Amino acid sequence: MRSSVRLMRVCKSWRKEASAYLYATPCITATNLPLLTEQVVRGDKKWTDIHLHPYSTPGRWIQTLDLSHLTDQGFFSPHPTTIARSMFALSSLCPNLKHLVLPLGAEGGWEEHVIRSCARGLKALEGVHENTLAKVLRAESRCLKNLQVLSFVGAAGDGGYEGIGQWNNNQQEGSFKFDKLHTLILHNRVNDGPLLDALVDRELPQLKRLVITAYHQRTRAIHETHGNQLLSLTFLPPIEYPIIRSLPPLDTLDLHPQLLQLGFLLYNQYSHLSGILARAHELHHPLHTLTITNWTIPGSAPHDFLADLVNRPPPHLKVLNIDGYRWVNAELGRTACMSGVSGEKRVWAERLAGAGIEVRDCEGRKMPCLGDVRDAEGERGRRRASFASPPKKRDQSQDDGG
Repeated sequence: MRSSVRLMRVCKSWRKEASAYLYATPCITATNLPLLTEQVVRGDKKWTDIHLHPYSTPGRWIQTLDLSHLTDQGFFSPHPTTIARSMFALSSLCPNLKHLVLPLGAEGGWEEHVIRSCARGLKALEGVHENTLAKVLRAESRCLKNLQVLSFVGAAGDGGYEGIGQWNNNQQEGSFKFDKLHTLILHNRVNDGPLLDALVDRELPQLKRLVITAYHQRTRAIHETHGNQLLSLTFLPPIEYPIIRSLPPLDTLDLHPQLLQLGFLLYNQYSHLSGILARAHELHHPLHTLTITNWTIPGSAPHDFLADLVNRPPPHLKVLNIDGYRWVNAELGRTACMSGVSGEKRVWAERLAGAGIEVRDCEGRKMPCLGDVRDAEGERGRRRASFASPPKKRDQSQDDGG
């Protein structure tokens, strides 16, 4: 975005080209959503049949709309009517929209209309409520056939489906397909119904990544049906209330024989994760990357779990990622890197390196090598807390020759 703004200031002829990049992925906030809508509508009113392109600008430049942060701004969140009015206007003027991110689980009444208006070109749909998605598919089963990423929120805490009915398998068989879907994300507990049945019964030939927060009998059916083709699996903590204390199945590796990446982001459940990884040796499982949660209090590290990885690591495990943690920059000095939680992680990283496992942070960076790095004193300069002495003033009498 900053590069596009700089390019717009170069000269007038560059402004249009830079605007296309600036509008491709606009940063949506509570204050600029109505302004963006006003600009798009104004551009459409100026568009005439004289133009060679059938769609107006800047509407046709917009490819991504991320509305996920509109409802979490507290007092400054826009009124639902403002969001609905803006989205009703934008949905028909953004023909090239590829990625739509809705407020997580929102049901404002406008979501269904917006999805159906942009469905033909959508490749990624995130944050949609289970009821809304089911209504869209029931009205037009093949409207989302080009989806590659789908993320929806279960309605278990809201009382389940609301009058969407059951699909007629004789009429819909073969028409409801996600042939291009490669990433599926399920938030909260998904109700037993036509949508979950469709995900279990229909073929998803391109599905490679699954992110899930609910673990019960019906979601287990998803693992049993599509587990053979999954390469990446992530277990997230539930966000629903009241929280359902359920854990992933212990035979996770049995259900996913080709799994390469496993994310286990459940807090204080390392003993359960050890039970899952215990099957890796017997199956000679190809698991390559494991992601765990971060610990922020010194001494709270999962010592038993990490010791098991050191003593008996899975046969093909090479990378351990720590979610939500970044390595301390080596330029801050040896003391900063080796103190507190950072030092604890470095000690475990060295022990795991001896077992052939590399520890990385949430950005995929390796542990910085300290080498000859010393504290911020001596040859590398003064400490931060010290103050440089002010320069001495020259004697004015000497300058005057006196």
